[in-house]
Amino acid sequence: MTRFSWKKHPELEKELARLMRSGMRPKDICAAMRAAFPEYGLRKAQIVQRMYDLTEHAHGKAIDPLLAGAEKRRIKAEARVRELERMNGALLKSATDIEALIASIEATGAACANMICNVPSEPPNVPGASQAARKRTAVLLVSDWHSTEVVRADVTRGINAYDMDTLARRVWALSRKTRAWLRDARRRWDIERLIVCILGDQYSGVIHNLQETNECDPGFGVVWTGALTGQLIGTLAYDLPVEVHEVPGNHGRFGPKPKHKVPRETFDWLIGAFAHAQLGGLIKDKRIVWDRHNGWFDDFVVYGRRYVIAHGDQVRGSLGIPYYGIKRLISSIREQQAMLDDRERARGETLESVSVYQVLIGHFHRPALVGDMVMNGTVKGVDEFSTHEGMSPVPAMQVGFLVDPEYGTCGVEMFDVSNAVDPHGFALPEG
Repeated sequence: MTRFSWKKHPELEKELARLMRSGMRPKDICAAMRAAFPEYGLRKAQIVQRMYDLTEHAHGKAIDPLLAGAEKRRIKAEARVRELERMNGALLKSATDIEALIASIEATGAACANMICNVPSEPPNVPGASQAARKRTAVLLVSDWHSTEVVRADVTRGINAYDMDTLARRVWALSRKTRAWLRDARRRWDIERLIVCILGDQYSGVIHNLQETNECDPGFGVVWTGALTGQLIGTLAYDLPVEVHEVPGNHGRFGPKPKHKVPRETFDWLIGAFAHAQLGGLIKDKRIVWDRHNGWFDDFVVYGRRYVIAHGDQVRGSLGIPYYGIKRLISSIREQQAMLDDRERARGETLESVSVYQVLIGHFHRPALVGDMVMNGTVKGVDEFSTHEGMSPVPAMQVGFLVDPEYGTCGVEMFDVSNAVDPHGFALPEG
């Protein structure tokens, strides 16, 4: 192959360098050069050789003459990897030393005891329920607060605005409405206890780059939300013995990808740890039962019926409520429970219940009863994403229901807290 004297034609070399910087593929560069300078009769091999020479001169490590354009993309990719590593390092720095944070939470539990509303040693008597009243158990679903997230009214067409003060006012309204509901129920039935199911996404988190618009940093946000959670449960314990079950959501994870092996590496778990520490006195007195665990699922049994709780991000589907995804999840959970039941039978143990009665989830921000699944709403309400996607607006709601020994789940109540305008009465940290 006859070598072409590129040095004698600097305008050709200048144009070739420009095309290489543009990121075009080598074959496209060759075609462009031959079309732009037909009078020189350039061959493809000559152009490729010069591209190789220029790339090797610039970087000293070109492997293939056809990788001139790829070399540029490789350098850009490496720069992007370095940027992601830098961002990940900053993210991990804000969420490191989990043990120290938990130790700090436990150490401040006693100091924060005065933030819990005073709870009498015995619940107040509610007149109207006879000694022979039918027994029932109350259940409250708590999830998808997305604490510290900010929703702007101008983006949601004025339908909703949301910040930490709005969250506190709505949780205050939830506490008042729940207690009114329980007082009314106790006039007709013997309500034995209240089971509070915390279904995750209590914290906005850092996924979807939400840390750029959250109202505060994760450290203060965890402590503040933990105080709010603890005080809500403390006020509910005024009326009835309370049993708490919790699972983490998907928004609270520390990084962009979930770590399925370590459910406790989430802001949701830390929020629960802070709330649990605040309620230490009530837990010691057996007014609140809260046995924390490390898992994506939890379950409890009421009158021989087993309820399983999960956040709900395990459901796969689209286009509104994913009915078939829900059906698959319920089927999978029942298969798992059947395996556990068989194991207990083999050990000669007495089964507390058989199979799974219902599954309780959050995540979809839409309260609904779908088959054997109860879905909770959200305290946040409409946000920018749901507005952009054209989703039907749903009020900020949480779900409660009663469990009857004969009929199971009944008396479902939707607590609408959208228009909570009264100031809250919680004693929350300031920062």
